[in-house]
Amino acid sequence: MRAHAITAVLVGVISAACSGGSGSAGGAIPIDDLPQEVAEAYCDVIFRCGGLEDELALVRPIAGTQAQCARLLRSGFENELDETLRRIAAGRVRYDGVRARACVAQVATRCGGFESEGACRGVFDGTVPLGGACESSEECAGDTYCEHEGTSDGCGVCAARAAIGASCASASCTNEVESDCSFESAEPTCVEVRYEGPVGEGSPCGTFTTGADRTVIHCATGHGCAESPSGGGTCVALPEADGPCGEDGQLCQDDQLCVAGTCRAITVQRTEGAACDREALAVCDPALRLSCEDGVCVRVGDGSEGSACAGDDLLDIGCDAGLVCVDGLCRRPAADGAPCQRDRECASDYCDDPDGDLTGTCGLEPRLCE
Repeated sequence: MRAHAITAVLVGVISAACSGGSGSAGGAIPIDDLPQEVAEAYCDVIFRCGGLEDELALVRPIAGTQAQCARLLRSGFENELDETLRRIAAGRVRYDGVRARACVAQVATRCGGFESEGACRGVFDGTVPLGGACESSEECAGDTYCEHEGTSDGCGVCAARAAIGASCASASCTNEVESDCSFESAEPTCVEVRYEGPVGEGSPCGTFTTGADRTVIHCATGHGCAESPSGGGTCVALPEADGPCGEDGQLCQDDQLCVAGTCRAITVQRTEGAACDREALAVCDPALRLSCEDGVCVRVGDGSEGSACAGDDLLDIGCDAGLVCVDGLCRRPAADGAPCQRDRECASDYCDDPDGDLTGTCGLEPRLCE
């Protein structure tokens, strides 16, 4: 379980926040502050909501406090923004800080639906019109997306999204409302998604699709959704600590995970030399710069240049400002021509990695699709 696994679950608020939606009262969030604001909102969810699964359940006991949680998760959100910042600088994406404030406020009110927050639509909006060349859907203006079908140069064309009730076999669904592509009928169809709850014990829960409408019902804190093979489920009280559980990651008390049919507590080791084992849910505290090496917690550097770091760990053990973690060491950003895995490793802030296999080269940004 690595940092990007957590980020993939949480960062939908950034990557899906395009087109439609409306602003909200409140101060605008400067884009440089967005990763911290989003991290704080999600950490509020992590500490407030029950029945969290998999990587999310590990964050709370490891971080200990919401403030520490936000500090540890921020770097993951910063990495996700790299490409978006490049497109903003090129004038192909606009950022709305007022809508970002509304988005962050809505994230903090839910215990689910992380990747399709209605208030988040419009935080980023493209400037490329219908029919224009594009790299990514976030560059496309209004209710459009970047269609790459039939292209070979990496550039696509901004195309109209499919409306609710229309086929999504060859098009993305509208962003004017929360939507998804349903495969519950012979022809894939765009459905509107609504969220309800949280609801208490004995109440229906899960996902229900009727025609072009999909309802997702979440259970209250202290409960989980026992899903039925025929669809949907019922909210049930979470089992006692160390009690039996169903599928991996399902229906355990907060701060426990389901392993081989039994809920097991997550142990956070906070002393150097303590035994650790990810599979046994014994993890080292990254806040104390501890990392699990050969079954033992060892202290990793101090964040200064040349000191050790663990940038690929569950929660990063990072470096001081102005430095990046590369191959386990804190280094200054590299010059053009140096090998790289991500943009932040390069002084140019661009890592050319066309194959996406983390074997890129630092250099100047390529010309965007025009």
